[in-house]
Amino acid sequence: MTKRQIYLLAEGTTFIILLAVWYMTSGFNLTVMCLLGFATIFCLWAVHLMVWWQDSARDRYKVAELPNEHEGVAAVGDQGVSATPLHPVGKVRFGPHIVTAMTAGELLGEGVAVEVIERRRNKVLVRAAVPIQE
Repeated sequence: MTKRQIYLLAEGTTFIILLAVWYMTSGFNLTVMCLLGFATIFCLWAVHLMVWWQDSARDRYKVAELPNEHEGVAAVGDQGVSATPLHPVGKVRFGPHIVTAMTAGELLGEGVAVEVIERRRNKVLVRAAVPIQE
């Protein structure tokens, strides 16, 4: 059962119990009938409020799964060439693929060799590549 179904079941049960208590104790006393009526309305309202709050909170904090547009490209350690200036975000070419990348704050011009230092989902963090000494 979902939480919503449990709340609705609790709401119905509360209503039936309050009606039974009202019927057994009131003897058609107007004061008792009014108090139990207000208590029933309050309980139903509280249950609806709890269901609404949980539903709205779930919708507010739902995390969207974004497609990873750079799947299989730009792994940590891969080297590429900046296709646009990185100030600090720009485009980097990795073979035939062009990827949006970001530096850690440094400004790099176009045509600079870069290396991927970190990868989180579809965010690619690069730095200027250190030339390999032979």
